[in-house]
Amino acid sequence: MQAPAYAMNLCGGSLLNLQLFAEMGDLAGLSLSLKEHIDRFADLEVDELSDGLETIKRQHESMVAFEVEHGEGACLQLNHQVVDDLITMKERRFTPAMIVNAANSRYLVVP
Repeated sequence: MQAPAYAMNLCGGSLLNLQLFAEMGDLAGLSLSLKEHIDRFADLEVDELSDGLETIKRQHESMVAFEVEHGEGACLQLNHQVVDDLITMKERRFTPAMIVNAANSRYLVVP
């Protein structure tokens, strides 16, 4: 059975949101978004979305393990435009300690 178009659009948008957090190396944002959006995928049996979600889950596991070892924020991709913008705008999303951990660790995003 084909999933309704609105459900596909909703889940596709959620997947893009999750992918952005993973690309940024923002573990806190990714964890929160996964928790908020995971139920949207439960009833859909769409391979492209399922595969994308499985990739995000693997990335999340890798990021959790990396930050346990290297400290909070260690996965942040300081060269990512959104991360750079948030730091430059002095948003309080990333603490100075998180930025130092990221600068000292060089996490590579898992495909």
